[in-house]
Amino acid sequence: MNIESSILLLIMILVGAIPIVIINKKRKVKEKQFLQTLISLAEKSNSIITEQDKWGDRIIGIDKMTHKMFFIKKTAENESGIEIDLDEMKKCRFINTHSVVTFKESSQKVTERLELAFAYNDPQKPDLILEFYNSAYDSLTLRDEINLAEKWSAIANYEISRERRSNIGMK
Repeated sequence: MNIESSILLLIMILVGAIPIVIINKKRKVKEKQFLQTLISLAEKSNSIITEQDKWGDRIIGIDKMTHKMFFIKKTAENESGIEIDLDEMKKCRFINTHSVVTFKESSQKVTERLELAFAYNDPQKPDLILEFYNSAYDSLTLRDEINLAEKWSAIANYEISRERRSNIGMK
């Protein structure tokens, strides 16, 4: 291999690698901006995010000191943020809505929606629903959404029960 071939090979590698580097850098900037949106939402309630997860167009976080959870979902049209005051909640349920699809002689469960449903202490208030996945407009392939929804349901229920125990102890 002569020097000209080596230079040509190096140029070809750089031409192929540069777009990948640029795309990754843009993705990381968008992820950082999304996290900053969550942090800003929390700061409006004098909260500090102590734990968070991001997947697709959603991000969730919690401040365990103020017992507040924050959830943001982006769509093409807008970005909506929700603050959940865990002191107002009785419990959190993980909901896995699925259907059964039958093809020839085999059937399979297909996940349609994954949600967390927060039940208020006040039974007059309807459940607050956080949508972790919806097959109508999310990727048809689940990534880690089931594990994340189960994880955050457990976090929420732990914090709700911890707050209840501390309130009972104070009375």
